[in-house]
Amino acid sequence: MQPRECTKLEITIEVDDLSQSSAFFNLLGNNKCIIPFSVPFDPKECMCSEVKILNAKCYKEDESLFYNIAVEICNTGTEPLHLDSLKVDSSYIIHHWHPEPFYLHPEECDTLYITVEVSDLSQTSALFTMFDSEDRCFLLFSVPLDPEKCLCGIEIETLAVNCHKLEDKMVYDIEVEVCNTSINPLNLDRLIVNSGYNIRYWAPQSITLQPGECINLYISLETDNFNQTSALFTLFDESNGCQIEFLVALQKCICRSRVEIQKVVCYQEDCKLFYDIDVVICNYGENTLNLDNLIVNNGYSIENWSPQHLIVQPEDCERLYITLEINDFTQTSPFFTLFDKAEGCYVEFIVNLEKWCIEGCDLERFNLEYDICFSTPQTAYFNFEIMLPALTDVLGLWVKPPSTILNYNYQPHHTINGIFAFDREYLEQMAANYKDVCIYAVVCIDSSYLCLVEICRHAQEIFDQAGGAMPMPAPPNMRYEEENETNTFAHSIKIYPNPAQNELFIVSDNLLINNIEIVDLAGKTVHAPSNSPTRGEFPTFGGAGGSAKVNVSSLPQGMYLIKIYTENGIMVKKFIKR
Repeated sequence: MQPRECTKLEITIEVDDLSQSSAFFNLLGNNKCIIPFSVPFDPKECMCSEVKILNAKCYKEDESLFYNIAVEICNTGTEPLHLDSLKVDSSYIIHHWHPEPFYLHPEECDTLYITVEVSDLSQTSALFTMFDSEDRCFLLFSVPLDPEKCLCGIEIETLAVNCHKLEDKMVYDIEVEVCNTSINPLNLDRLIVNSGYNIRYWAPQSITLQPGECINLYISLETDNFNQTSALFTLFDESNGCQIEFLVALQKCICRSRVEIQKVVCYQEDCKLFYDIDVVICNYGENTLNLDNLIVNNGYSIENWSPQHLIVQPEDCERLYITLEINDFTQTSPFFTLFDKAEGCYVEFIVNLEKWCIEGCDLERFNLEYDICFSTPQTAYFNFEIMLPALTDVLGLWVKPPSTILNYNYQPHHTINGIFAFDREYLEQMAANYKDVCIYAVVCIDSSYLCLVEICRHAQEIFDQAGGAMPMPAPPNMRYEEENETNTFAHSIKIYPNPAQNELFIVSDNLLINNIEIVDLAGKTVHAPSNSPTRGEFPTFGGAGGSAKVNVSSLPQGMYLIKIYTENGIMVKKFIKR
């Protein structure tokens, strides 16, 4: 530079410390002079926006550790942002992020979601950089992460597993020891299990463990899948953001035994049907069986059994005597369960009761009349009426081959009438094979003895009356609809859950529901329609759409039909009560 001359100097620098607000330079000349100067700058002016860390949650998948990260980004500038590139330091791998690309208008905020895999467990933070390729600005933010916290320092040992049946489910009572092997206190406050199981309860539900401390954890687990052999649990420390998985092996709860049916004797007493059952139970396990509790499925009642504390030594057999009363004449195979509560196992067996001691009734005293009600492409519906003689009570009613009796009305000592439904394709096959369709009824005559009514018709006769291959339309005010892909009426109302245990919900898209009725497969009404339904009982009454709720907790287990009365007709749907 000549005396009194000026020139322009351009400098490019890289900023390592973003907290600095100026750079100090020294310019050296060949005449050994120094020209110091300072350049003020703010690195944040080059950043596109402000960032707020919302959360970072970790999880394990296979043997890898991942974080789901959520950050809030706000555009504090005056121009729109188009963030189309995201990078992270070498200790992490970005698996995906969204929205991609990330658009923000001025003074607008939105949430960015990032999933990263941890490749270096010693790191405690992840440094991210986002770029706006159009405006050449960038966004820099650091997310604090502690991978070690995700892997709780816990050791778990299984101490005991006992199981028993509860209704139709298997229940496992589990005891495990939990020890804190880390250097920090743990607060374990949430427990989950893999699909196929349900945690009934666990205690204590809030565990505080100091370093080196242990505690026993008790878990009650239930499942309806008796083939499960292990359960995978996860314990969470929500406050520290860590978790631990542990696997519990589940033993088979069926006692090592064999059951042989020796004799089944049927007899009547005052219009009641009983069976005396003689069985032999053999123990081929290593431990003595102490069988002290006997139950049977719905439809039957155990009048007596002996001995009521059956002790069976290893490699030995003992006899068991049962007196059973029949409550549901449509069932022919009672299902028994014997429990050994001390061993935590059970013995199951089925007895075939098809040979009844009920003689056929004098059919001249009974008369069956039936006619087609209407038919759909899938189902034919028939009205039927059986004329009853005097002093006759009906105790059971069913159709063979299996059919659905949708409803029946019973007037003691007079008539029984209703509607039953047949699958049209099955009915056509029966007609082609010259089979019969029969209606059966167990009746009590003069309050003294039982007899069986069996009234049969040729399947061809019924099939022809149903219109053969051409279904007959239903009356406009009496529609039983079946679900298929094109039936919008059937799909306009849905029921859930199915199977149901306590409550059944009925959801209507746009139909007015006038009433609800539930019947069993014998046609007996088990939930009668309300005479004056209110919105409190069924919220959908009085307006189209919405949902209704029915308490089914008191119903025995089995399949039922729910008849939904709507302004467009009657819809019949099946559901299972667990």
